[in-house]
Amino acid sequence: MSTDTPLPFGMESRDESKAYFRWQAERFGPYHGLVVDHGAGTGALTNAIVQEGAKDVVAIEPDDRLYEVLKARFAGSAIVKTFHGTLTDWRKSSEFRAPSVIASSNVLEHIADDRSVLREMHEALMPGGRLGLYLPARQELYGSLDDSVGHFRRYGRHELSTKVFEAGFRLTTCEYRNAAGVLPWLWAGRVARRSSLGSGSVRLYDQVVFPITRWVEDHVPLPYGLNLLLVAQKA
Repeated sequence: MSTDTPLPFGMESRDESKAYFRWQAERFGPYHGLVVDHGAGTGALTNAIVQEGAKDVVAIEPDDRLYEVLKARFAGSAIVKTFHGTLTDWRKSSEFRAPSVIASSNVLEHIADDRSVLREMHEALMPGGRLGLYLPARQELYGSLDDSVGHFRRYGRHELSTKVFEAGFRLTTCEYRNAAGVLPWLWAGRVARRSSLGSGSVRLYDQVVFPITRWVEDHVPLPYGLNLLLVAQKA
């Protein structure tokens, strides 16, 4: 993948994480009606959602560079339509239709006023619609990697659950995931003070580490993890 200007940190390697995004798409489904990928980036989660059976998808992305990649990726698709802008912009446009699912992976932590975005997600969804979020967890793990990608925060389970509930949702799932990533992330971001992760590390995690940890974490609830997965329904 290439663009005329470098993509934001981490975006080049997202498409290497096929198993990672396919699992998120599984957890956010099943998919009926319109599905929105909020902050779609280069379309890694969008593609996984389509693979999970979605037939009507809008991928929303405000960043100019990422949108150009996203638009090119799904040009001519009969399933995926792309939109350049924010969720607010899309809701004000003539293209808006109330979705049955909004999926958002590693996006809210980049937004200063995340509460207002959660309220807008609730307002946008059709009655009974579903919200799926995957986010970085535990503020004490915040380090140079978070700084380099522009994170405002990492979430605790209680904090995220409260914000989602206050936005009007009924919580279905809010669980820590990716315990195996805690120590490597802590070392890279707090000890080594690194500003990026190599694509080789991403592929190794996706192909070797993730399938094992996913199986374990599907069977053993975790009290702690590098990420949070949340599913909620519009009340």
